[in-house]
Amino acid sequence: MFRKETPCGSTYAIITASVSSIPYGAPSVPVPPNPIQYTDYHSVDDIFEQRRRWSGRKELKLAHICAIVTLSQKEAADISRKQPQRQFQEGMMSLLPIGTQAPDFSAKALVDGVESSFKLSEHRGKWVILFFYPADFSPVCPTELKAFRDNKARLEELGAVFVAGSTDELEKHKEWQKGDLGNLPYPHFTDRDGTISRLYGTFLKDSGVATRGTYIIDPEGMVRAIMVTEPKVARSVEETLRLISAYQTGAACPVDWKPGQPTL
Repeated sequence: MFRKETPCGSTYAIITASVSSIPYGAPSVPVPPNPIQYTDYHSVDDIFEQRRRWSGRKELKLAHICAIVTLSQKEAADISRKQPQRQFQEGMMSLLPIGTQAPDFSAKALVDGVESSFKLSEHRGKWVILFFYPADFSPVCPTELKAFRDNKARLEELGAVFVAGSTDELEKHKEWQKGDLGNLPYPHFTDRDGTISRLYGTFLKDSGVATRGTYIIDPEGMVRAIMVTEPKVARSVEETLRLISAYQTGAACPVDWKPGQPTL
């Protein structure tokens, strides 16, 4: 059994391959030349396509930037059970590093109550506020989503797009929007299996939902700021917009800087 553990930033890519057992009658399975990491590809779909090109086997798992390649079903089960737990030791995956390319993804979403498809890369050229929240029909979440809806004009002035999602199904989003929440003028996406929130390090393993995580992504697709709070504490619209305004100056900004004030 071949095993290699390669550092990728602050985490590891685990590549494991067996040379003793070959299910499905395949003659061989090549070990990938380089470890998978989430910044290597532009979308989750691309990562899984790369997985299929390497082996065409379901045993290859993705756990954050952990890649497992195996020819043995038993070994795959054992490794998949053990290795991802190491990535979730604190109950949540590690966040993306500041200054890295935001991983692209596609998802089903609602915009003004109408079902549509959302793809992050389609908003290149604009600032993106990627906003994860825990659950529909909860007391804190609607206060955030409504507040950003009320500030739609200010977002447009900044050339920014607000995008919100949770692990709730799209049908549940629809029910919520038809009720107390109301329609939202921005993409309200579903991350039902937690793939996207895992990719961005906001997934809470114990509860199976995303915590409150905000990524500010610049027009070139780079992560410029990350804000994370526990589910009980809502985020600030003013601080989010202030940060975008500050980054847009291209200058150093002192404490409590506000738009229109001198920079350093």
